[in-house]
Amino acid sequence: MWANTRKGYWRTAHSPILTKALSNERFKRAGYLSFSECYSVK
Repeated sequence: MWANTRKGYWRTAHSPILTKALSNERFKRAGYLSFSECYSVK
């Protein structure tokens, strides 16, 4: 359902599958900073 949508990335940006797959918690566990953390550090 979310693959090959007409509007592309805009339509899938807040899809349930993407928010579960790429959560901020997952990036933190991998050792990455979120954009908000990156800008608040500097």
